[in-house]
Amino acid sequence: MAGTRQRNKDKLPVIIDAAKAVFARNGFYNSQISKIAKQAGVADGTIYLYFRNKEEILVRLFEHQVGSYILSLKEQLKQLDDARQRLSYIVDQHLQILEEDPDLARVFQLELRQPIAEIRKGIAPILHQYFQIIEDTVCLGQQQGYFDSELSAKLIRKIIFGSIDEVATSWVFSQKNYSLTSQAAQLIRVIFRGISK
Repeated sequence: MAGTRQRNKDKLPVIIDAAKAVFARNGFYNSQISKIAKQAGVADGTIYLYFRNKEEILVRLFEHQVGSYILSLKEQLKQLDDARQRLSYIVDQHLQILEEDPDLARVFQLELRQPIAEIRKGIAPILHQYFQIIEDTVCLGQQQGYFDSELSAKLIRKIIFGSIDEVATSWVFSQKNYSLTSQAAQLIRVIFRGISK
């Protein structure tokens, strides 16, 4: 029995990767569990050993991908004392990860914008962690005297994330015919001009 559980556990990342490809190719509503199972090379029933439905698969995909990114991001930011360097790194890494994985970019920018309460509730905690990293960086910049302390850190965070999100979404809709990371320097320049003292 223990061996069976171990073999099943090994299939989880395969299923998540398969779901990412299927969601990116077909869209959330046109993706069936059977398509994900076929992409993963497993039986339909195997999917249900891990997930109740495809909504949960989408949430777990988000948790897995963004959770890993956040862990890596926190470690890298510890090495940067200057808030401006931290913010530049956040913007650059966000765009780079999406450019390196077009399927992930499509799922994140298009398919996660579902009006389904289960999905919104599921992704909220991990998204909040990312928001907090950006907001903490803004607060640090205000303490260091780089960013305007009369501006709301929360509002700045919303503007920063919204700007990154819009740039990434435009890239996805453009069929990715230019480099997403090439936009990072200009984007951070615009952000700095708006929030600097």
